[in-house]
Amino acid sequence: MDKQPEALRLADVFDAFDIPLDREAAAELRRLHQVNQELVEVAEMAAGISIHTLPDRMKCRCSQCDMVNLARSILAKHKEKQNETI
Repeated sequence: MDKQPEALRLADVFDAFDIPLDREAAAELRRLHQVNQELVEVAEMAAGISIHTLPDRMKCRCSQCDMVNLARSILAKHKEKQNETI
């Protein structure tokens, strides 16, 4: 069974109180969670782009390689954070 994301769990906690500010906070957490999911999808697409390979001693500085490497780095951090909460 998948664990509920922390943002959604907190949103549920905020919803349990009948306070307008808490309901606004819950809605914002849900919105930000959705945005995060969309950004992860984009990063996954970018990380899947095939980039040319160079010998280890050489580093490519083209914008495509930079984008793909950044996307892969972001995904690695995202997966690490998910593993911490399990």
